[in-house]
Amino acid sequence: MTIELSTIQTIAMAVVVLYIGKFLNHTFKFLKENCIPESVTGGTAFSIITFIGYKTGMFNFIFEDSLRNLFMIAFFTTVGYSASLKLLKKAGMPVFMFLMASVG
Repeated sequence: MTIELSTIQTIAMAVVVLYIGKFLNHTFKFLKENCIPESVTGGTAFSIITFIGYKTGMFNFIFEDSLRNLFMIAFFTTVGYSASLKLLKKAGMPVFMFLMASVG
């Protein structure tokens, strides 16, 4: 069975997955103690469920992706805003080397 989701349904599914991640992080304290983001927890759980559904042929999701590029640019921009020279100096040489490799 193929489940096609519109843009609104895709965004709603993302919100539901985020709240599932929030629930899992509060249920399993080691996730919160190890600073695993709720979006990663929920996304991983959803990925596993989706993988099982796809491999067994029970269900398959098709998401509307017209806003994907916009949200990816917004995400990576916010990650970039959190960077600073002070933080880079505090992190030390390994992070600086990683930065140079990334820029290269």
